[in-house]
Amino acid sequence: SVPVGFGTWEKKQLKLAFNAAGIDCDDVPFIEEPNAALINHFYEFSNTLNENQKIKAMVLDIGAGTVDIALIQIEKIEGQVISNILSVKRDGKMGSEQIDISMAEVMKLSFPELNSLSDGIYHKLLFYCEELKKIMCKHVITDKHVNFKLPDIAKSELNISLPNPFHVTNGTVIQIGITYKTLYDLMHLYWYGTENKIGIQQSINDSLNEATCMKSDVDMVIITGGGGRNPYLRYLLAKEFPPEKLFISDNIQEQ
Repeated sequence: SVPVGFGTWEKKQLKLAFNAAGIDCDDVPFIEEPNAALINHFYEFSNTLNENQKIKAMVLDIGAGTVDIALIQIEKIEGQVISNILSVKRDGKMGSEQIDISMAEVMKLSFPELNSLSDGIYHKLLFYCEELKKIMCKHVITDKHVNFKLPDIAKSELNISLPNPFHVTNGTVIQIGITYKTLYDLMHLYWYGTENKIGIQQSINDSLNEATCMKSDVDMVIITGGGGRNPYLRYLLAKEFPPEKLFISDNIQEQ
């Protein structure tokens, strides 16, 4: 599969790269990633498409570096499934790594030692934040049957840090962490945006507007990418669409 924005030139270059690596793919068709996610959905959830049935599906791919939102219409006519991509929104500066950056900025306010870090140490700090985010999210359990409601711990003042302290410079070692309430607030800023930066909610609305659709027109929302594991994002998405329309793949490879 390829990103939905891949044109003829990009696909040609990709085939050349495969051929250079000794992989013959001249006769292999490329499929756009949103369509691939849709196919996986029908396979994974054992869903079927009836004759003359028409479905509008939104594919929300929240990766580490990018967020892709595609609205697709599929229908079955005389046994053939026809797919039409109605709109695509791709943001290369909205990936879930932005949450790590926000966590790092918050930590700088409490720990002056984290200011003026070298690029190498700063990237280690972002990795630390990513690992911390994973641990915190694993302790926040949500359930589709209760609208992905967040448990009390998700908004608590409980401070969490990694078992190993963070090594700054010159032998300086500090134990850094954040509270669940802080992560909760950062996730809301990530979703709803700020005065200077749009959030995922606005990108969803832009995708719907481009396709001249309303939220009520969407029959299913397929969440893929590492962001699908984030309980805060599940909770926020359930405030936009009915939980029964949300489908989160169990085949997500990223964390």
